[in-house]
Amino acid sequence: MALQYRVPSAVGRRAGEDSRPSRLPSGRPSQSSVRFAACLALALLAAPVLAQDPPLSLEDEPALEKGVAGVARGDRSVRETLDLARRLSEAGQTDQAVNLLEDLYAAEPRSLPVFTRLLDAYETARRFDDALALVDARLETDGASVRLYTQRGVSLYKAGRLEEAEATWAEAVQLAPHLEQTYRTVSNGIGGLRLFSEAAAVLAQGRDHLGREDLFQLELAHLYGLGGEYRQSAALYLSLLSTEPEHVRTVQGRLARLAESAGALDGFDAAIREAVATDPFNAAFRQMEAWVALEREEYGRALDATRAVDRLDGRDGVAIYRFAEAALAADALDEADAALDVILDRYADGPLVAPALLHRARIAEARARLAGESTASGLPTPLFDRARDAYARFAEDFPGHPDATAALRNLADLYLHVYRQPDEAEATLTRLMASSFDPQVLGQAQLDLGVVALQRGDLFDARDQFQSVEDRVRIGPLAEQARYELALIDFYEGFLYSALARAEAMDDNTAADVANDAVSLRLTLDENAGPDSTNAALRQYGRAALLHRRGLHTDALATLDSLAADDPQHPLADEVLVLRAHALRDLGRYEEALAALERIPQEHPRSYFLDRALFLSAEIHEHRLADPAAALDAYGRLLDQYPGSLLAPRARERLRALRETVRT
Repeated sequence: MALQYRVPSAVGRRAGEDSRPSRLPSGRPSQSSVRFAACLALALLAAPVLAQDPPLSLEDEPALEKGVAGVARGDRSVRETLDLARRLSEAGQTDQAVNLLEDLYAAEPRSLPVFTRLLDAYETARRFDDALALVDARLETDGASVRLYTQRGVSLYKAGRLEEAEATWAEAVQLAPHLEQTYRTVSNGIGGLRLFSEAAAVLAQGRDHLGREDLFQLELAHLYGLGGEYRQSAALYLSLLSTEPEHVRTVQGRLARLAESAGALDGFDAAIREAVATDPFNAAFRQMEAWVALEREEYGRALDATRAVDRLDGRDGVAIYRFAEAALAADALDEADAALDVILDRYADGPLVAPALLHRARIAEARARLAGESTASGLPTPLFDRARDAYARFAEDFPGHPDATAALRNLADLYLHVYRQPDEAEATLTRLMASSFDPQVLGQAQLDLGVVALQRGDLFDARDQFQSVEDRVRIGPLAEQARYELALIDFYEGFLYSALARAEAMDDNTAADVANDAVSLRLTLDENAGPDSTNAALRQYGRAALLHRRGLHTDALATLDSLAADDPQHPLADEVLVLRAHALRDLGRYEEALAALERIPQEHPRSYFLDRALFLSAEIHEHRLADPAAALDAYGRLLDQYPGSLLAPRARERLRALRETVRT
């Protein structure tokens, strides 16, 4: 049987009043916040008079618990009933949950968890009169308290009675204006409604009334940030760091969660610039400057701030090294190089010299890739040569260093995929396997030995290497890569049904690149069989793919041209164009490669490879033709037309980097 609560006439809803919740935008300053602040100020003026009234129930306010932790352990029936009510509510059976909780509250009227659950159930069912009556009944039995008045205001707000809610919250503050906890309780209740500016106003009034500017610093900073007042939020966090600099990482983490919001970085930056101008020798402020500059992709400014941090804190180059890592990951290669110069000059005898030298090799390799260097073009590759020599020198000079295996791995990768020198790659991989006990390193090295065998045309040895990895590793990305390679070998050799079976058995939830490649192979095999029972065209395409993978691009083009001439309308025609574009690019015939890619959407508008064609076109413009405008256009079209593509994250990353390049 449902319980009935008397609603005092002074606070009951007037006839005809709408009980719908407010449509005010969440978290933004509103006219009501101004009105509420004025109401609160008047309430505080009256506080000295109210303080002479009879004492109220102002003990420490317990948290309004959502769970059943407050129920006595021995009372299993209460806990079970609360749990049943929760399940009913989650199943959408709100009325049944309310009836159950009303009966339970009649039996357990002093239980705070039961009270809280019933109040939540009323509000979920939009029975706001019942919610208010429940709170008022509690006020009559327990006496006035900040918590109950705050909750009453919340219920009024949810009922759409905004002015009454504001007045009730002001009354809550009047109950104990001399206690810090009063303002926190009221602010938390209001903040739970996503009225962040109004919640902040309560704390600000508390600071003023109590005459303590140091109060509620973190709470206010958090609320200002949630409310979109980013400069004020950052200013308060910086004020905290001026006395407690050890919290700089925590502050960066809090601001980082807001950084994607419109205008957030501008607001943070304005506050940080002002703080640095006021105290340029404050290491915490300079750390914040370096952080916001990195977030804004202002790498030169970030490096300057990081240098200042290093001088002020005496960190032995750690901050500069971390900056170099971030700049390298973002392709800000000039700034990364400059940071490594500082480490090698200032800390020549320190522990960061070796990893700095390895990063220098990686920078040379990144520059080579961005410049589009290719041995297939017949032109010199000075940047790749510099990277190769640096990796080899690192492995010789620091054989026991933890990064020695990474240097050997990168060196083998250059021999294998850039120089196409399988003998040198095999020697380096053998050396790597002899120097490491890491299963991941050993598994990847054996996969690479399989690729070495492929480059030599020894499919038997390649199959043996890949099968060994699959048998030993069994699960995870390495095993999936091995399975994919085995499927490819079946494809190259013309065992099409075996290749399809292997590809279909692969895990679609594995690493994105392998999963994407496996899906492509399945489509190639599944959709392009026939028209004759021998699948001659598909087998010829497999031979062309193997020639291309071995670096025999001219032979691959000849095979593709023959295939296209034999049957220009074959379902493989779009894939033939994609592979042809890859081969032409690797031969340095960039305009011809772009022409082949442009034919795909024109001749095959429903091709699965449209996103890949755009991505390859963008890469050619960016890395081979040094045409950032055309690359920006291609990456942008890929994101607009194929936002769900597995290539979209990489396209978005390149788009950001190119925009920064164009801007500077």
